[in-house]
Parts: sequence; structure tokens; C-alpha cells
Amino acid sequence: MKPTHAAQQGNVLFLILIAVALFAALSYSATQGTRAGGTKSAQEDSQRVRGVEIIQYATFVAESVQRMKFRGVGDDALCFDAPLWGHSDYDHTGCATESNKVFSTVPGAGNVVWLKVPDGANAGEPWYVTGNTCVLSVGTLQNDDCNSDGNNGNEDIVMFLPNITKPLCLEINQQLGIDNPGGNPPRAAGDLWSNGMPVFAGSYSDGGRVDSGGSGDLNILRGQMFGCVEGGGTPPVGTYAYYHVLVRR
Repeated sequence: MKPTHAAQQGNVLFLILIAVALFAALSYSATQGTRAGGTKSAQEDSQRVRGVEIIQYATFVAESVQRMKFRGVGDDALCFDAPLWGHSDYDHTGCATESNKVFSTVPGAGNVVWLKVPDGANAGEPWYVTGNTCVLSVGTLQNDDCNSDGNNGNEDIVMFLPNITKPLCLEINQQLGIDNPGGNPPRAAGDLWSNGMPVFAGSYSDGGRVDSGGSGDLNILRGQMFGCVEGGGTPPVGTYAYYHVLVRR
């Protein structure tokens, strides 16, 4: 069932508020970097810039998805297929309609340019979009067992950047005001995504959960639409991923 016009307006307004808060956080980060002047190393400056680029790009994708939904594109019809992935795993029936394509610059489509990950952010892994993950308390139907409750209606569409470096993960959370307990990124209690990394192709299923239970406090990332988290299963402990909710359900 498509969301009502009022619900769509609410989603767009919510995203605008998120974008305003994000802009304030990134502006603060940039100001802090400027104040530090020569005391910040070039490496630290590079990490800060990478963090800003990653957050801003994912935010642009999320905003574009919300505009598409406002125009009447259903969640299941959203298409993330694009030639630059190098595969057609994201292809599904919704992709037959150009206006459903996020990574299409044809008027009326998502108007997002597919971009490579910033150099040095990870080992070259691309972005990853899945419908097999839930993020605690960002949607309206989610229980804490949303990853294993047999209800496919409470998984979100989440965009991940896998295998980023730990310093970059810490930097991103610092920019967003997310706690890094004990000087480490919050750790998930289990899988962030399903084995095999199934991509979003118009359907959802139980699988992973973004949480901070592995750090002993679920509330660090509860309700957090985007941030950086350490794996707790798949991917494993000692690896880090940026996540960004594109559609909360």
C-alpha cells in the first residue's frame, strides 16, 4: 500500500530536519578543524574530509529517495540498479520504469550520480544497499528482535559503506555526536547484514540489525538514522561500516 500524501509530506519534513541537524554537526566539525590550525596533521584533515564526503553523499541519496517517494514511487519499486556497480544484482521489475531509478539523471528519476568511494576510506569496496537489515527504533513497527521476528515489514532500506578504517569510523561518529565508548566505535551484538550481502531488489527479509549491543548499551545507536558501527558477526569484530537509513519502515 502506498503511503498517504500526508505521510509522505511528514517523511520529507523529517528528512529536512535531519539534513539541517547534519549541516550543523558538519559545520561544527569544520570549525573545530580550523581552530586547531597547524596542530592537526594532514592525515587527520584527510579523515575529516572523507567523513564529510561520505555523510553528505549518503544524505543526498536519502533525500533523493524521499523525493521519489513523495512523487509516488513505492518502497518496493525503488531501483538501485546502475551500470557502474559492474553487476545487475539490484535489477528487479521496478527497474523497468525509469522514474523508479535512484541512480538515473533522466528528468523525473532519482537524479543521483553513482560515485566511487573516497580514496583511502576502505580497500575499494563499493556502497551496499540492502533490505535485509533493521535499525533499532527508527521505524514505526520495530521491536528489538526486528532482525529475527519473521516480520518482513519492519526491515529498513539501508545503505552501508563496508570495511572503512577505524580512524575514519571514529571521526564520522565524532562529527555526528555519536558516542565512541572507550575510544572505540559502538559494536553490534550480531550481524549487520545477512551472509552473502543480499542487495535490495524490491523485497525484504529478516537478517541483520544495526545496534550497539556489543558495547553493552543498545541506546548508543537506538533511533540513530546514520552513523558508524563495528561488526559483531557479519561483518566480523574488528571491521567497521558506515550505515545510513534510506527508507525507515
